Amino acid sequence: MLNPHNAKHYGRCLALNFIPLFWKGVVSIIFCFVGVASLQAGQLSLTWQDNSNNEEGFEIERCLQGENFGLLATVESGAESFVDDSVVPGHVYEYRVRAFNSFGYSGYTNVSSGTMPNTAPTLSEIEDVSVVKGTTSTVLDFQFADAESGSDELVFEAISSNLSVVPLSGIFVEVGEGSGTVSFASLGSSTGTSTITLLVSDGVDFAQQTFKVEVKRNLAPTVGMLQAANVQDSQQVGPIEFTISDAEYPEDLLTVIGTSMDESLIASESISIGGSGSNRTVSFATQAGVSGSTTIRLKVSDGVNSTNGVLSVNISKNSAPVISGLEEIYTIDEEGNIEALAFSISDRETAANSLEVSVSSSNALIVSQYGIKLKGSGSQRTLDITPSPGMTGTVELIVSVSDGVRTTRHAFNLRVLAPEQLVKILGFSIEQKLAVVEVENRLDATFSLWKIHSLDGAWEKVVDAQTVMEATSTTLIDPMPVDTAVCYRVIASE
Repeated sequence: MLNPHNAKHYGRCLALNFIPLFWKGVVSIIFCFVGVASLQAGQLSLTWQDNSNNEEGFEIERCLQGENFGLLATVESGAESFVDDSVVPGHVYEYRVRAFNSFGYSGYTNVSSGTMPNTAPTLSEIEDVSVVKGTTSTVLDFQFADAESGSDELVFEAISSNLSVVPLSGIFVEVGEGSGTVSFASLGSSTGTSTITLLVSDGVDFAQQTFKVEVKRNLAPTVGMLQAANVQDSQQVGPIEFTISDAEYPEDLLTVIGTSMDESLIASESISIGGSGSNRTVSFATQAGVSGSTTIRLKVSDGVNSTNGVLSVNISKNSAPVISGLEEIYTIDEEGNIEALAFSISDRETAANSLEVSVSSSNALIVSQYGIKLKGSGSQRTLDITPSPGMTGTVELIVSVSDGVRTTRHAFNLRVLAPEQLVKILGFSIEQKLAVVEVENRLDATFSLWKIHSLDGAWEKVVDAQTVMEATSTTLIDPMPVDTAVCYRVIASE
């Protein structure tokens, strides 16, 4: 755009005689047009000499050099100057003035000309740029200046030499005070190079800069081959490693999204992507109680193109491990322990050596973790149990076997009895070949009858001993007839 307000002005003066004449009632004026001169930026000042005393005013006419005059303004009588503030820089204007009154017009002054000089805008260089096909975020900066015009009075235009590479509809120029940007909202369907010409005009002169935009072919990313994963239900799987690459973009800028092709087997929300650069990982969880085959789609994108990698997943139902060989209850005395308590473990899908075995105690005061020792390997395992010194009572011990997905537990009770106590024998007799032992009652005591057949033999408990409790005594009877020498004893346990 042209700026009529910022320029320097020059003019000339043609002098004429100024003599008032009265003839047939019409004012005839001859006067001097002093000339056109600069008043301030954007204006031309006209001056003339008024030698008459009967004018009612003056008409000022103007034209572009070589064109017809037209009325510019009317001023009052006695005026000898006029400021034209509607000039456009770079154009030559011609002016003439005549007086008028009620009787008519005088002759015109001589013609005087003037011009407001114009300085062309300046525009900084813009560097060439290479972009990938499909890119929409390229922004280039530039600076500009104009001595006469403000930024809102300048006209900017961008031209593309190759519209299939850079269409005009995709070029946007935005300007502020002294600086601006060229951006590309979209690139064409072709690859190649286009020369962009940026022009800035003030309506008279212009400046331009050219730069090249190279649009390169954008190849889709690649995903490395992934081996099929054979997993089980209810299993957390991964991280599984894979690689990605791209010919135009750094791998850190690539995005990866994992999606399950069968939500009933693998939920997409359980899929997570890890790693960085070209080395990435995928982790996921299988649903419980399911089996079958599905795929996880790994979509790798550079923001324009994308590639889908595939991870095949075969899911089988996982059976729980098996524990065998353990009873429900074991009994030892306070000073006793259990050594090499044998049991076996197995699993249909997992090798016995890969199974995780642990034992926990419900009461660490009776049996702590320090008193539990697991031994053995493979399917054959043993357990050593040592109660804490001086502690008695019943504790629950739990053996757990896990294959990493499912866990089997076997619980058994261990009774730790108090030490044997002396029992007062009230009477002993053989009645009908049956041994009858009477003992004094003890508070909260439980009696058991034991016998031995020789001094070097082992004490054995009378399992089916008959017990008759009285108010102050308890009688124990061995149901087996006495045929040989035998010794008895009674143990009281509290």
